[in-house]
Amino acid sequence: MKLAPITFFVYNRPEHTRQTLEALSKNELANESELYVFADGPKDDSKAIYIEEKLDRLLGETISKEKVPKTFTFQKSMSDNRKYLFQFLYNKNVPPDNNGSERGVRNFKVKQKISGQFKSVYDAYAKLRSIIDTSIKKKIPVLDSLRLAAQISVIDSG
Repeated sequence: MKLAPITFFVYNRPEHTRQTLEALSKNELANESELYVFADGPKDDSKAIYIEEKLDRLLGETISKEKVPKTFTFQKSMSDNRKYLFQFLYNKNVPPDNNGSERGVRNFKVKQKISGQFKSVYDAYAKLRSIIDTSIKKKIPVLDSLRLAAQISVIDSG
């Protein structure tokens, strides 16, 4: 059964956010539902720090892997990628969502699901597509960006 995704808008009401997430997690199909969270950004750095501290407290809460495995996995992923989550709070050039990146790989992902092709090269393709789309959006020559990415890749691999 295909479930409709859940869209959750979060503002400066952490207690309401906690209550809502608890209620959602008790839903029978919570583990099978996609959850998209949209958060209103702070007006200054002190509010950004406050938001980050609230997230740290939420990430510090114990979640049962057995009772809510997808929520547990989501929390672990958020913790593992913690330093990347709120770049948009401090850099106005970073969007608060990844909709552009998802649009960039959507056609490829649909073809992959339908035909079963490209499984071994998906990660590399997604990275290249992201570089190309970002370059086009920022009006940077695509070939220059790809050359720079190749140089960085060579340096990283030793």
